[in-house]
Amino acid sequence: MSTSDIDSNPTDRELLCAWQTGDAEAGDAYVERHFLPVYRFFATKCPDAADDLTQQTFADLHGAVANIRDPGRGRAYVMRIARNRLYMHLRSRASEGRVFDPRVMSISAVDDGPTAGTVLAGQMDVRALLQAMRAIPIDAQILLELFYWEELPVREIASILEVPRGTVMSRLSRARDRLAKLIGSDAAAVLSSPSLSPA
Repeated sequence: MSTSDIDSNPTDRELLCAWQTGDAEAGDAYVERHFLPVYRFFATKCPDAADDLTQQTFADLHGAVANIRDPGRGRAYVMRIARNRLYMHLRSRASEGRVFDPRVMSISAVDDGPTAGTVLAGQMDVRALLQAMRAIPIDAQILLELFYWEELPVREIASILEVPRGTVMSRLSRARDRLAKLIGSDAAAVLSSPSLSPA
């Protein structure tokens, strides 16, 4: 399959299948389609490294594209690569002798940035929300972003995080509770507000 065999609005599956057969244009189109979500994924956690990490993610994808067995789940595959890249980056920045654990460590614990105390100051806006997100465990932050901002279905999130669907739902509930304690309001409502989704 090549770009000449697919319509003007190809699905992810069609683009990925074409890319797997050597169609570079399909590969470019696929990367362009997923560039913003991947960049946003890094920008909310490591803004100073977002450009490099995004490039590394798509370089990893390019090297592995031929081995993707289910092209229909390509988006989950891309985000899983991004998650792995993030963990590698944060692991390299963790304090010497400290074990990196994204289930309990927050971005602010690994990376120099705003503390949880600054979250409570001032009116709730995008910046304050992002600061609050940086103060909860990294796994919880990723889960909330994938569910609310990227609007991925639970089955795709389960594939990205490599856990059962039921685990996604229970972790999502705990993540909302953690965030609500920081921002003092309904975390789900805040996250789903269009004006608070990062560009």
